[in-house]
Amino acid sequence: MFKRTLFAFAFFPVLSVLSVKNMFGRLNDSGVAHTVGVDYCTPGLSKYAPTGNNAIDNAICPLIAFFHILMDNPSSFSLLFYSLIGGAPLVVLPLIEGHRTGQRSFFKYPNIWLLISQVASVGFTFPLYYSLLILSGSWKKLPEFNDKSFPQHKVQAIVFSVMAGALIPTLAMLFMKDPTVTAIWQIYPLCISVAYFLHILVVRSPQTPKSGYRALQGFYLVSFILSSSIHMATAVPLFADITSLRHLLVPALTPLDNSVPVASHLHDFLKWDVTLAYTSTALAFFWLCSSVKQVVCLFTWLLFAIPVFGFGAATMGAAMWKEGLLQ
Repeated sequence: MFKRTLFAFAFFPVLSVLSVKNMFGRLNDSGVAHTVGVDYCTPGLSKYAPTGNNAIDNAICPLIAFFHILMDNPSSFSLLFYSLIGGAPLVVLPLIEGHRTGQRSFFKYPNIWLLISQVASVGFTFPLYYSLLILSGSWKKLPEFNDKSFPQHKVQAIVFSVMAGALIPTLAMLFMKDPTVTAIWQIYPLCISVAYFLHILVVRSPQTPKSGYRALQGFYLVSFILSSSIHMATAVPLFADITSLRHLLVPALTPLDNSVPVASHLHDFLKWDVTLAYTSTALAFFWLCSSVKQVVCLFTWLLFAIPVFGFGAATMGAAMWKEGLLQ
């Protein structure tokens, strides 16, 4: 057990290092980071400066420009929609883990991790998150866990907070394409916290809490359906055209030529970001396996589900299996 935990601590940070090299390193080496700063974020001239305060606008302009360059490119917009809406598990799983009864303090505030991922990228943050979660023992069944450890009213509050604090702001950003809305979206984890607090404040918890197991499984199922639907609408039609599928979803193993458009570099950045985040999430479930049979079953599920239903839905299926193990 100790060797497995130690391996996780050594393995997952490698993915974070990969994100620094293949994402941020390539942006700097190609000159794209400089180009975005000069062409899109010139003080006083940029259309991505929503506040009117130079200090604030200079800090957030590159982030806003990143998303708007992607949204203005049809192919990149498809990937962005696929990643943000179909990528619900990247938001849901840390929230669930953070609100488990008896969870360690380091993971009890999942919105802090989500805020870090907004700045440092999910591809960098999630491998570190899961390495620490596994190392601490918090990824498995906690000593305080029982069938009432995740009450139904808490699940309902999480569902509401995800809808109000994450889904609505994300849809608003994608379809309004307004720099101010995009700037607000950068702090969507805080919106989740506010929505969760308001739900807990308004909807009083019952004196005798009910088990939230079925509600949680239902939430996972809805997330599975959402993610798989977006995958089937976006990626599955491209199965007959491997070149288009690779362009949409598969990150480049070698740096792109400096002459290609800025949008292509940012598109590849996003592909690496999502791939590394989901890879670390999917691999983390193997640390729950207690037998060779479970390893084989989980591997078979991921091998089948990722191409058919998508990475997001595949991890939601694994999450449903995890909740069954905890009961």
